Amino acid sequence: MQKLEFTRIINGLDVYNMKAMGCHIDRHLNMTDSDLIHRVTKTKTADGNCLFGASTFAGITADEIVEAAKLALMDYADELIEWLNDYSDGEPYVATFDCDKVLGHGFYSYKWHNWNDGACKCHRIVVVLAKCERRDDIGFKFITCYCEPTDEDIEACKAR
Repeated sequence: MQKLEFTRIINGLDVYNMKAMGCHIDRHLNMTDSDLIHRVTKTKTADGNCLFGASTFAGITADEIVEAAKLALMDYADELIEWLNDYSDGEPYVATFDCDKVLGHGFYSYKWHNWNDGACKCHRIVVVLAKCERRDDIGFKFITCYCEPTDEDIEACKAR
């Protein structure tokens, strides 16, 4: 895949085709605090551990989430193209981007987060991709897309 082709694919992303490519934005949009806390305390990972945290996009639209995801992917364009062209690398690719605006909030099972003080703000978007057989000229799919706290968000959470 070349950069021009990659840029065309990313610029063409919208809510509909992100869902078609495996990203269910609605699963990460406007969840309640009690839903997030339940996920952190009750959901187990494949290795039997509890989740380290759970977040939700809040106060933004699905279209704004797509735009933030596009920024993350374009920020890593050269690395992503290299990853897509390396047929020996079957690992997922994680792209992150720190946004100027709050994307959402979450609850985390780390010592720095006192849940009694409420949720921690999240300014970072995380986009996880997997390679797939090329169809419709696209060689990847979305595994997930979510928000998480930046270092500044964590410091603000600690200071409360």
